[in-house]
Amino acid sequence: MRIAIPSEAPGGIQASVSDHFGHCAAFTVVDVNGTGLASLTVIPNPDHQTGDCLAPLRLLQSAGADLLVVAGIGRRPLVAIERAGIDVGSSDGAETVADVVELFRRGRLRRLDAGNICGGQGRCHAD
Repeated sequence: MRIAIPSEAPGGIQASVSDHFGHCAAFTVVDVNGTGLASLTVIPNPDHQTGDCLAPLRLLQSAGADLLVVAGIGRRPLVAIERAGIDVGSSDGAETVADVVELFRRGRLRRLDAGNICGGQGRCHAD
């Protein structure tokens, strides 16, 4: 399973999970197998341009992501990501990429719900 996690710079297994999909510094992409972490890649996120919330989706598609795990995301990119065949899960307050991997390994990741949709304000836009 290839999991993409929006993360703070510089990315990596100990990187903090970013609060918002479109504004993250990087995507830490991990391949997880039955025994744990198989590989890790960090993909820098291009600058978020107004109206181009789908640029990160193109990155995730080219990286072959099966699952995106986020703390916050807007409705438009969420719908586009799901239509592209990438599942979306909630990071449920995980602090680091390693925490997300552990949640996945334990089968404790939950599907994203409407409570995590970002309306352009709140914690996913607090800097």
